[in-house]
Amino acid sequence: MSFRINTNIDAFDAQRNLQATGMNLSKSIEKLSSGLRINRAGDDAAGLSISQKLQAQVTGLDQASRNAQDGISMVQTTEGALNEVQSILQRARELGVQGSNGTLSSDDRKAITSELGQLGSEIDRIANVTNFNGLKLLSGANAQSAVNGTIAAFAGTGSSQMTANTTGTVNTLFTASYTLTINSDTSGNVQSVTVNAGGGSTNTVNVSGTGSSNLVNIGNGVQFYFTGTVANGSTVTTSTTAGTAASASAQADTLQIGAGTSTSEQLKVSVSASGSQYIGNGSSQNGLSSTNLYAVKDFNDAVTQVTNMLSNSTSGDIQGAFRALVDSAQQALQDISGIRGTLGATQNRLEHTISNLGVAQQNLDASNSRIMDVDMASEMVNFTKENILQQAGTSILSQANQAPQSVLKLLG
Repeated sequence: MSFRINTNIDAFDAQRNLQATGMNLSKSIEKLSSGLRINRAGDDAAGLSISQKLQAQVTGLDQASRNAQDGISMVQTTEGALNEVQSILQRARELGVQGSNGTLSSDDRKAITSELGQLGSEIDRIANVTNFNGLKLLSGANAQSAVNGTIAAFAGTGSSQMTANTTGTVNTLFTASYTLTINSDTSGNVQSVTVNAGGGSTNTVNVSGTGSSNLVNIGNGVQFYFTGTVANGSTVTTSTTAGTAASASAQADTLQIGAGTSTSEQLKVSVSASGSQYIGNGSSQNGLSSTNLYAVKDFNDAVTQVTNMLSNSTSGDIQGAFRALVDSAQQALQDISGIRGTLGATQNRLEHTISNLGVAQQNLDASNSRIMDVDMASEMVNFTKENILQQAGTSILSQANQAPQSVLKLLG
């Protein structure tokens, strides 16, 4: 064998292997201390990418589950308020039955109507103050606003349609088609508007002058005004669909019950089953005055009727008025029962949603764990191996460094 002292190949070889062992031991310690198989992209680039997608789904599902739980809380808040409203209506119905009895005097019935008035006021108060995190639940304040559209009016047909001189807006809660016939006098001034609503009833609205100050209401929130005049002796006819339907039942909150953004991962929770089932008297809610879109409005109207008959000594069938009040209270009870039934079904659905989200989250967590988490037993075996190799490599490197000293024996 040859002896060399400038280049100790054995020591270099031992040092190179010891360096690799040290790096592997360092990675093993990092995995054991963190509990993660992938601590950096270099550990498993593809696995890290997959894991991040899974983790996004897991955290999204976790938040979606909390969203659904908030939805249940909102439904329960609403349903609790409606329960109290029904208790009030039960008492009001009882008073109506009492007031319809012929053995009572006028003073007796006045005492009954006094309580009825307080009960009606309390229903309105409950409707106005019931909210969840600032979201009004029963007052109609959160109903979707009506959608504005444009009515275009034309004189004649074909190319003569360019003589249009009627403009307007549509502001309605309903989708409906209207045919408007604008009638003018011999001077060309608009005198009246004949309205045919979707082929139904026809009525005429008298107008005077032009401009936005002369707003014409043709029902269901549809209104328009004229600019300019209609040609002398002509009629102007137009058909329009009244904007996009803005249902009164849009008093709802859309819950995000999935980790994605598709509509299938959203759920609209409505606190009113239909447009006829708001709670309250409808006097100012959502700007829908003089409409009959509220479950308790007929009842309140009946209370007002009997109150006026008694306080103003108005002649009439007071017993019949009280019986009508009983019917109104009964209808309100039925309407609210429908709302509560819908809310109960929604709550049950949300509970199933939460259960499904929990199962999905658990399985995704398990899949992500198999990618990201380290197998401690397996890694301990690897750690032990690398630790022994490091100790052995250190010992061998020491011996390799001593080998060149044997050359000294040749120098005698």
